[in-house]
Amino acid sequence: MGAVTPEVAVMRLAARQLGLFTTAQAEELLWTARCVLRRVRSGEIRVAQTGVFAFAGSPASWEQRLRAATLAAGVGCGVSHESLAILHGCEDWIDGFVRPVHVSVPARRQPLLTRASVHRVHLPAEHLTARDGIPCTTYARMIVDLSGRASLGQIARAIDHGLVRNRVTLRELWRCHAALPPAPGRRPSRVALLLGERVKENELGESRPEIRLMNAIRAGGLPTPVPQYKVSVAGQRFRFDVAYPEVKLGLEWMGFDPHRTRMAFDRDFRRDRIVSSAGWTVMYFTSACTDADIVADVASMLDRLQVPTPPSTPLGLMGSDR
Repeated sequence: MGAVTPEVAVMRLAARQLGLFTTAQAEELLWTARCVLRRVRSGEIRVAQTGVFAFAGSPASWEQRLRAATLAAGVGCGVSHESLAILHGCEDWIDGFVRPVHVSVPARRQPLLTRASVHRVHLPAEHLTARDGIPCTTYARMIVDLSGRASLGQIARAIDHGLVRNRVTLRELWRCHAALPPAPGRRPSRVALLLGERVKENELGESRPEIRLMNAIRAGGLPTPVPQYKVSVAGQRFRFDVAYPEVKLGLEWMGFDPHRTRMAFDRDFRRDRIVSSAGWTVMYFTSACTDADIVADVASMLDRLQVPTPPSTPLGLMGSDR
């Protein structure tokens, strides 16, 4: 096999960067600026950002725009704010018609970017990671950065989204919150308020409604149930969203989308039939239930099962319901 030409070497590099390469990268691979400009004039390459080029055959996607911005901004920067929320699939931003490009860079850096919002901030290395091959800030940093730009409900849902999908932990959120003082567009006190409403068990939840179920029970002053509890009956294993295993009480959140198929319907009731034969009681809750309904029903069942419950306390406003 013959030696790889500089042009082919750059093409291989670009294939790992959504079809992109920089002037510096091309020069390092011995592909001269004159050759690059010749391809630009012929339409084989287009300019994506200052000093960043894209091969014409690569899709001109929003993700490519993000990667081009980070290449132009240099090492030590990352996609952030609303752009990162969209990358993570956060529901309050994912359906936006216009997808912005937000990039955070170290405070003293002044990159020349087009069609992008640049945030010059304190950006330590531990606040940087990558998502789908695109340099970005961490999920915890994203939450704090959005704390003064989004509503309390949006922030709460983004926190729960990250916990459910294992993108972040409560400890990481607390550490990031403690490391960043208030600043324009950033209100760490709002993050602290929402984190104070959540408990370690929330990290085990598989959906935001499960987190709401756990938090409603906790806020109502009831004994804390076990999240994602596994039970074995007659050699078969099942799992409850949350449970009180000492009295064989399982609690399930019935969301319409995950349970609307015939297979899901049959599976759930087959489980209930089998576990009930072993003395388990199963309670169901839906989006029509208020936090007060949840607390009252669980308290009543625990009382029937002779589980002592603490005196009732006023329900706090759940962050995920804002």
